[in-house]
Amino acid sequence: MLSESQLSHSRISAVQNNRVELALFVQEHILFLCHHFHGFSSWGDIPYNWHLFGNVYTHALPPAVAPGEYIPLLVVLVDGASDRIVARRGLRLPPNFGKTLHDALRAQAMEPFSYGRFHLQVLHIHQEFPTPEDLLTKAQASCVFDAITTQRHRHN
Repeated sequence: MLSESQLSHSRISAVQNNRVELALFVQEHILFLCHHFHGFSSWGDIPYNWHLFGNVYTHALPPAVAPGEYIPLLVVLVDGASDRIVARRGLRLPPNFGKTLHDALRAQAMEPFSYGRFHLQVLHIHQEFPTPEDLLTKAQASCVFDAITTQRHRHN
């Protein structure tokens, strides 16, 4: 989920239609999903831990990923001023990216969790890698999604 205020039509359209680059950086069982939606903003990163959003009541692990399996990812853009969803875009993570992500999620889910430790780890990692571009230099996986118009031209 991306949340921004003062969204123009062109920035909303950029999330829905333009080229997207993703990278996954994992350190100390913290995942950073680095993202660049061309025409929307420069590179950004989202720190993530399974325990923040996973099903802690059933202790369910993220599912295993079969070889060659594409993993769906839904990108949602929310207008921060109104909390309205203004754009959605479905992506299919390629097998290598999806497997790397799910392996990291499964390892993370099996680790003990503390909110305080999570926040300290995120701060420490951001001190070592101050910008998303710094995280990219050490990313374990990356992928690129062409603009929607480019995809349509290839299929015609």
